[in-house]
Amino acid sequence: MANLVFKKGRYNAVSVNAEQDLTGETITSQIRTGPEETSDLILAWTVTEDDYALGTFTLSYNDSTPDEDIAAVTRGFMDIKRLTGSGDISLHDDLIIVEFRSMPTT
Repeated sequence: MANLVFKKGRYNAVSVNAEQDLTGETITSQIRTGPEETSDLILAWTVTEDDYALGTFTLSYNDSTPDEDIAAVTRGFMDIKRLTGSGDISLHDDLIIVEFRSMPTT
């Protein structure tokens, strides 16, 4: 089981290395209220290619103007998938649990 902290009210970015060639692939990542794909969506990450040939990309989400739905969340479940013509393929083996933390103002 992998864990990730999402900082409420901040810009969040996660560097990912899938350790496989992702050239020409479409990558998606979402956080949902439960581990099931049918669970309510909390947020969808923006995926930015770093070097798909090396399998590297960045997931980002700007929560500097907090969404009311995110403000109420304390935990979520995240996936990272590559989309193919035959279906979605997970890029991770473990369940990714996301802890949503309120951050002090600066």
